[in-house]
Amino acid sequence: MGLRKKKKMIVKVVLCVVVIVLIVIALFLVFTKKDENDEMKVVEHTVVEGLYADSSANKCTEIVKITGDADVSSMDDKVILYLIFGMMKKDDILTDNISFDDYKEEALKVVGEDDIPLEFDYIFEGYKYTLDGDKITRSKTTIDENYVTKLYGYSGSDKLTVYVMAGYVKNDKVYDLNNQEIGFYSEDELNSILDKGTMQVYRYEKVNDDYKLVSVGVK
Repeated sequence: MGLRKKKKMIVKVVLCVVVIVLIVIALFLVFTKKDENDEMKVVEHTVVEGLYADSSANKCTEIVKITGDADVSSMDDKVILYLIFGMMKKDDILTDNISFDDYKEEALKVVGEDDIPLEFDYIFEGYKYTLDGDKITRSKTTIDENYVTKLYGYSGSDKLTVYVMAGYVKNDKVYDLNNQEIGFYSEDELNSILDKGTMQVYRYEKVNDDYKLVSVGVK
């Protein structure tokens, strides 16, 4: 092979390498931009409020303790029930007698059918709710430790992460979920006190037009 042919061959190889490098860089920039755009998409606040209802100290609610990361199939039923009952409260169907069909319809707004709790005695905002056969009945009750939370923040779009600060009130004192005292209870000051509470993380994925709970964790 002559010197001129060798030079042409080298030029072609170099050009091919340059073209390949440029294609790789272009693809990297395209996908990076796409990821950035996905991260910038955030659902409206009203959507998140519809998924999570804060719990106040003047209404007795069982403590929801999340000790580590868990997917929906392995998490404590009380985590799921708290969200379902929050949904039923929002939709104004919490009464002395709730049909199983109504409960199931609300539950499907939170989790898939296979993850709906089908047996429970659960205390939510001053009432004990019992699922018995095809209906849920309730009776007035009180508890010493009242679960309190506030919606702290959220991020994402199709994959939504909701951050909640949680604690409990007992004997007019507020504690985080590690039983550390974080303040004296005052209705006016509770929101700021909960800034020192335990951060719970709820992760959802969008399925059609609804967000389904996928996993929970703590930070």
